Amino acid sequence: MAMKGKLKTVIQDISTKLKITCLLVSHDPDDTLSWAEQIIVLKEGKVVQKGTPEQIYREPVNTYVAGLFGKFLRLNDQQQKSLGYQRRKIVRPEDFKFVQKSRYCLPGIIEDIAFLGSNFEVNVVVGKVVVNIKSARKLKVGQSVFVGLKRRL
Repeated sequence: MAMKGKLKTVIQDISTKLKITCLLVSHDPDDTLSWAEQIIVLKEGKVVQKGTPEQIYREPVNTYVAGLFGKFLRLNDQQQKSLGYQRRKIVRPEDFKFVQKSRYCLPGIIEDIAFLGSNFEVNVVVGKVVVNIKSARKLKVGQSVFVGLKRRL
């Protein structure tokens, strides 16, 4: 991993000094998201989406693009309505937080908990996806909880 970071720095330095564009082809989302200024996603030789790494990650045009860059939850109409939100159907697990049962939440079951010192990392099954949420309070495996969005997406 250290070699990869060093290589990234060298390539960026060469690109800047020579004022040239470098093309990175990778199947590793960690490479593409952290290295790129622009990303072009291809499928079967056709451009599916292009944009900044943040745009591609946060606003994928479909589940194919979303899946290339990590876990995601494709909201169905009922889930969208439950979260009080219309804009996107695809959200990332880190977009969620624990909430009190309210008009805008989804039910989940705690699957696993890991103590990390300053907080707990809690895996919650929401639909068919595991949502990873950091929590200051200790919860229990098997406990029913409600999750909502951290911010309006």
